[in-house]
Amino acid sequence: MRKFFALFAAVLFAGSMMATDVTLTMADYAATSFEAEGISVSTAKNTGSTNPAYNANGKDLRVYAKGSITIEAETNITAISFVISTQGQKRLAPLTANTGSVEVKGTPDFSAVWTGSAKSVTLTVGDKADYGTEDTKAGQLCFTGIEVTLEGGTSTPKYYLVGSLIGWKPNADYRLKANPGQEGEYMIDAVLAAKEGIKVIGVLGQDTTWYKDGIGNEYIINETGKYTVYFRPEGNQQWGYTYFEPVKANCPLYNVAEAIAADPSKDDEMFVRGVVTKIEIKGSNFKNYGSANIYVKDATGATGEFEFYNSYSIKGAKYTTTDPAYDASSTTVEEFDAVSDGTYTVAVGDTVVAYGKYDYYSSTHELQQNCYIVEIIEGEKPEPETINVTMSEGLRFLNYDEEDWWQLYGADDKFVVSVSNISDDYTEGTYTMDQLDADFTYVGIIEGTDTTYVEFKSGSVTLSIAENGNVTITGTLVGKDNNNYVFNLVFVEPKAKETKNVTIPDAELDDDYAEDGLYGIYGLYEDEFYVQIGLWVDGDVEGTYTEYDFDNEYIGTEFLNKEGEIEYYKATVVIAKANDGGYTITVTLLGYNNVQYNIVMTVPGSGTGIEDVNANTKAVKTIKDGQLLIMKGNKTFNMTGVRIR
Repeated sequence: MRKFFALFAAVLFAGSMMATDVTLTMADYAATSFEAEGISVSTAKNTGSTNPAYNANGKDLRVYAKGSITIEAETNITAISFVISTQGQKRLAPLTANTGSVEVKGTPDFSAVWTGSAKSVTLTVGDKADYGTEDTKAGQLCFTGIEVTLEGGTSTPKYYLVGSLIGWKPNADYRLKANPGQEGEYMIDAVLAAKEGIKVIGVLGQDTTWYKDGIGNEYIINETGKYTVYFRPEGNQQWGYTYFEPVKANCPLYNVAEAIAADPSKDDEMFVRGVVTKIEIKGSNFKNYGSANIYVKDATGATGEFEFYNSYSIKGAKYTTTDPAYDASSTTVEEFDAVSDGTYTVAVGDTVVAYGKYDYYSSTHELQQNCYIVEIIEGEKPEPETINVTMSEGLRFLNYDEEDWWQLYGADDKFVVSVSNISDDYTEGTYTMDQLDADFTYVGIIEGTDTTYVEFKSGSVTLSIAENGNVTITGTLVGKDNNNYVFNLVFVEPKAKETKNVTIPDAELDDDYAEDGLYGIYGLYEDEFYVQIGLWVDGDVEGTYTEYDFDNEYIGTEFLNKEGEIEYYKATVVIAKANDGGYTITVTLLGYNNVQYNIVMTVPGSGTGIEDVNANTKAVKTIKDGQLLIMKGNKTFNMTGVRIR
């Protein structure tokens, strides 16, 4: 059942003259113009290009630029309040009124309020020029509710269905309406889940009355289904027809195979129960609207599949991913949450019941757009494992003192591991997950040629730094797979156990990006050594630099010998002007191989001290036919120092 609604309700206002708030529910009228409860509502596009219409969600009425909405009553209207929808918050537009005054408000309440005194009020939406922007979505009003305050009249409580899944406070979706066939009785159609506890509350001004009063005596729904709930406020305080009675409607609940075998027609209402096999979200669409495609099959393994297309909620609570950063064009996740007053989690393997209208689209059985989950039965979860992540050999440690940021990472034949803190904190101590950088804290489990990466949701680790420079991380983090990962990571700081001296007499110092202060240092020494340093320079190129000044993106910093690349732990670069107009560049490099390299590079003078070249001609390494090659401009060398071309 698709719901169309705007909000309107009855509340007693204090003052010398009695006033009544009238709430009209569009679900009862499903039209942009209608009459009810002594109020008429009409819309028009006027000189605009688009007629007022409902959004695809069936809840939000959109009035476009130059369009208008008119509210009329038999008595004077003193106030009209519009509640701007979630989508409308992005399309906030000005309003003008034929009488009285109107104000559109943004953060934090997102509303439009008219005040005055008239039996007829017409409000017109401004266009982009009025809005002051060229945004194509500007110049619209998109609202979920309107509350009209009238002079005089009598006040009647608003009655709402509340419950364990619906929530225990008023919700406009669950307001009861008068039963036209029975005076003094109210009713509502609602989809309810098995074991859901429900009551009715009456709201009058600041007063709330519970039916029944007390805690723990709610009516319990025995079977998931679509119900009509009948309610009489003058009942005898017992569950039963004269007071409160949910009547189950003829809306079948099928397993997947049963639903397919029933051969339903398009738009038939039904419930479908199945085991979740895949959850698919749609990036920016999910980010804005919180919808997902959920695929289910029968637990028995019977053939057939159902898609809950653009499922958007669990009992009206919108979905959000466990990682709110999803914004790719298409992706899948194993788990996401629907967050409202409580948190519901749906994961692959859970059994769910969804309600919606049937369709057979592109060879797929589905519940159409805007179906929603009404019941979750969690699948069996394996007992958590304790996995010891112990590593020392192959670990690397980055410590950016200026940013108070660190990262310990590495890999062996069992694990790929990384632990990093959030910026602005570098001290010994214990770090919880909210102090760690989730993007750079993970474990990859290696099995043959496959690596399965695990992110973490809770736990803590302790960082210790010894006097000899060794860094230790210990502690336990709980993965999103619910396993416990016990860390014992020991980084052994490299020491200069061996020294090698390298002299490069014909090096290059290239001003690759002069406007940005990015330089390239290049040097090749016979068959022994190759240097390529990308260096960010602030001001004059002469000076002393460390590895924190290296550029590893545009130029890339690499040191190679015949065996391949030398991973560096610490480095110091000193650039000094030579007597002949050239430069002397001294590099002291400590490698993870415990070798210290003392490199002296001479950049000849006579006009070649700094060579201005395009960034595309920087030296790069490549492998061709299994051979490591060094290319600089139109020159190519192998690692023995022989020029190839």
